[in-house]
Order: sequence, then structure tokens, then C-alpha cells
Amino acid sequence: MIRKISYIAGLLAIAFLSNFCANVVAPSGGPKDVTPPEILEMDPDNKSTNFTNDKFEITFNEYVQLKDVNQSLLISPPLKEKPEIKMRSKTVIVTLSKEDTLRDNTTYIFNFGNSIVDLNEGNELEDFIYVVSTGENIDSLRIEGSVMNAFDNKAIEEGLVMLYRNATDSTPMLRKPDYLARIIDGSFVITNLTEGEYSIFCLVDENRNMLFDLPTEKVAFLDSLIIPRAISKLVTDTIEVFDSTSADSVTYDSIIQYRSTKFFPKALDLFLFEEEFHKQFLSVKERPEKWRLFFQFSEPVDTLFQLELTEEKSKQDWYIEEFSINRDSISIWINDSILYNKDSLEVILSFPETDTTNTLVLSKDTIVFTISKNMDNKKVSQPNIKIDTLTIENNINTPFHTYKNIHITASHPILKVDTSRIKLFTIQDSIESEIKYNLIYDSLNQRKLELSFEIQPDTKYKLITDSTAFTDIYGFSSDSSASIFTSQTKDFYSSIIVHPDTTEKQLIIQLLNTKESVLHEHVILPGDSCKFENISPGSYMIKAIFDENSNGKWDTGKYIEKKQAEKVYYYPQSIETKSGWDNKIDLKF
Repeated sequence: MIRKISYIAGLLAIAFLSNFCANVVAPSGGPKDVTPPEILEMDPDNKSTNFTNDKFEITFNEYVQLKDVNQSLLISPPLKEKPEIKMRSKTVIVTLSKEDTLRDNTTYIFNFGNSIVDLNEGNELEDFIYVVSTGENIDSLRIEGSVMNAFDNKAIEEGLVMLYRNATDSTPMLRKPDYLARIIDGSFVITNLTEGEYSIFCLVDENRNMLFDLPTEKVAFLDSLIIPRAISKLVTDTIEVFDSTSADSVTYDSIIQYRSTKFFPKALDLFLFEEEFHKQFLSVKERPEKWRLFFQFSEPVDTLFQLELTEEKSKQDWYIEEFSINRDSISIWINDSILYNKDSLEVILSFPETDTTNTLVLSKDTIVFTISKNMDNKKVSQPNIKIDTLTIENNINTPFHTYKNIHITASHPILKVDTSRIKLFTIQDSIESEIKYNLIYDSLNQRKLELSFEIQPDTKYKLITDSTAFTDIYGFSSDSSASIFTSQTKDFYSSIIVHPDTTEKQLIIQLLNTKESVLHEHVILPGDSCKFENISPGSYMIKAIFDENSNGKWDTGKYIEKKQAEKVYYYPQSIETKSGWDNKIDLKF
């Protein structure tokens, strides 16, 4: 019995020890280090004067690494060459190029951004700036402001704001600035300026040379000179002090004095634009269907676009053109069966193209288009249908917009329409009554037309198209179809009435959806108002364009001509419309 009890006691002890050991947890590493590197020493000290060294050193309390420092380091005024930046133990060493001689009596700013991080956790030393002066004093003037896109007033995420002394109109194209700073979240601050008059210029520097030398670089500028200044004065103020050491624990007023400095000019607003120059080139040339050629251009093309056959130059009217809305792409529908059934088709394309001198010239290109083995009876991307049928699509849905027409789109150019095979009815109490309609052909697109009729609110309709109602240029006919739909009730819609403040300029008032796509627009004269009618309930935005040249569209600027982009204004709140409501909006510029 004693032996049995001892055996059981031994098992219990083993189980207890096993359970105790299983719960032993290795000590944790403690909270994660989120502290950025700390500077222990700088040689020479930050904000040193009479700087004559060719290098400076920054020593930290831990090992650090440099993250994209060559791209992040911004030096103002800029140097001719980038300095050499090396690590030695916990010290960053910056050595100036022998090509650079620092100016006399000038304050230099070395802005490292967030490029210095600790080695283990990657914690950033944010916005670190090292400042030295070659003179007796550290220059202390500054200017600040914001940079917005001129077309939509949105903050610019990146770019340089630059200052020039003794500048002419061409200076930003010829030499680097005297001072500069980066745009951060749409704002900029240029510090440590000396007294003087400056021209201010903003550049999205695509080739990183601090020069406005590419036609696609976006710019902003002010027409007048900037004269930075500061006003400093001694301010006397009263603060309340709580005395807990007093027996009565009273609060009393204390007089303090401090020096307040205000910088001028006040915050500047710059509006960035890209000049009206875009490189024109042919980006896509393909044969997605045996009877269709497709060309995509970087910019809209005009009447200079021409297409010829190399073998049969005398052949006329062998294709139908279909331009996109903004005329930057063209579909060529070949209407000659001998041609579109050829395995290989050679054409001469004439089109406007920008040459190496940025001049628009007429270019000619001989192109051979072939038919791929799997082209027949396959689905293609433009349009997404089988190529050996004629497909008809429309915009009919329920409820149907009371103030819109029925839009019809065919997969191929339409040759003829048999209106006797297209019937439109109203349905009331199960009784169908045929009504009249008009077909409106699109003069720019042979695949599109509209079916127009006097739509009555809250009415049920039926549209029937029998087979062969539509026939395309290839001899294919449409299938039969039927659509039943009901028009929207009249009191469903709302309106927005816009009253601008009196202005001396013509205005373009645009109604936008929440994605800022233009839905409707009115061009109005000074003092006039406008009304957007029959709007579905929803959320909208209002944008106003100051149409300086009265050409009915927004125009960009031109720096060399000192021409600013046309100003735009956004109504500050979104407009929520409800059925049956008239929304009245006052634009106060």
C-alpha cells in the first residue's frame, strides 16, 4: 500500500512540475523603439557663423543610415555639385565639392528631409535642417504660402518653389535659383533669406536640374516682385498664475513681456499650370478586327490625318472614319470586302507629329496590317462583341429619364434603317397605342443615332425592333428585340439656380458630380444667373471658370508671356438635391 501511495505521489509531482514548466514564457523584448535618432554633437555647431570649412559632421546617439539622401537633401542657395555624404561609425560626414565656393555673407540651409533614420527600427529624424552662415549673422527673413493646381484648386503634392534676384523673364530657363524650398502637402516655407527683391517661381522639375527647360514641366509664378521683411516688437501681456503655496491658494495676474515677430508678405498663393504644349505622337496602331484599323494619338488630330493605300492609290471612299469625342483616336471601318479580306493590308498614314525640335510637322508612315489566325469569330475589346454579327444596344432602363432621348449604338457602321420595323407604343390599362418618333443620325459617328419622341412623365412604353431593322455596311442585320420601360414622374426632378456675385468677366458655370465630371454647363455674361433643370436627386458640385478671353473654355497660362491660367472657383459645399426642390446657390467670389 505504501509503495502504491508513493507511486501516485510521484506521478502527481511530475504532473505539477510539467504544468509549471509548460507555463514558463521567455521574457519579452519590451516595447518597440519608436524614438528617432538623437543628435549628440555637430561640428561646426548648427547655426554657426563665419563658416569656412569644406565639411561638417553630425554625431548621433546610435547607428543611423541614410535613406535616399541624394534625392532628399535640398541645399539653399543651391551648390554647383552635390556634396559627398559618408557614414563613419555614428557620424554623418558631409564634404563639399571642390568645385563649390560658398558665397560671402550668405546663410546656407542643408535640408535633409526625413533621410536620416536609425539602423534598427528605421525611425526617422523628421525635417532635419543644418544651417550655417559665411558671414557674421544668420539671415532670418522668410516667406511662405501654398501651391494649388490652377484647373481644380487642389493642393500640389510635390515641386520646388524658387526665388531669384535680378531676374528677367528667361531667368528660370537659364540659371538655378538663389533660394529654394520643397512643397510639402501643398505648402512651402523659404527661410533664412537676406534682404532684397525677389522673383518667385514654382516648378515641377521633371529632369531634376532646377531649370524650366521642358515644355511639359508645370509652373507657377507671381507677376510682382517679393520683398521679404519682418516687424518685431515687444509685447506686454497678462497671464493668470495659481499660487498653491499660499494659505488661501489664490489666483493672481502676472505681467509678462515677450518679443513677437511677424513676417511679410503674408501667405502667398501660387497656381500651377502646364502650358498649352503637348507632344503629338502615334501611340497605338492595330487591326483589332479584319475590317477595322485603330489609331491612338497622344493629342487630338485635325484634318492633317490622311490614309492611303499603297497598291491601289486610285481607290476612293474605301473606309469610314470614326473619331472619338476628343479626336485623339480614330477607328477606320474598311467597307471594301476585297480589302478587308486581305491577309496583309499596306497603308500610308499621314498625321501631325512633334519632331525633336518640338515643332509640329506632317509625318508619313507606311504600315502593314495583318489578320491574325484567331481573329475571325473572336471577341474583341473595341467593341466587345462578335465580329460576324450586328449588335444593337440602347440606354433604356426603368425608370427612364423623362427629358432624355433613346440612344442607339450599333457594333458596326449602319448602312440603312427600316423604320417600318421599329415600333413605339404607349401602354395604358393593357392597351397599346402606337406613337410617332424621329430618328436623329449622328453626323460624326455612323454607328450612333437617337430615337426622339415627346416623352410623358410616369408613362409606360414599349419599343419593338423586328429583325433586319438595322443593316450594317457589311450586310449583317440586327436581331429582333423588345423593351418595356416607364418614364420617371415629373415631381422626381429638382433644379439648381446659381447666382454669381457681380463680375466683369464672362463666366462658365459647371455642374459636376462627386467625381468632378462635368454634367452640364452654362456660359453667362456679367450679372446673369443660370439654372440647371431636371436634375435627379443626388449630390453635386458647382465650379465657376473666369473666362477671361470669352472663348467658352478654361485656358491655361503661358509663362514667357506673363499670362496666368484662368482662375476657377468651387462652391465650398456639396449640394444635396431632393425631388421637387429648387436649390438656390449664391457664388461669392
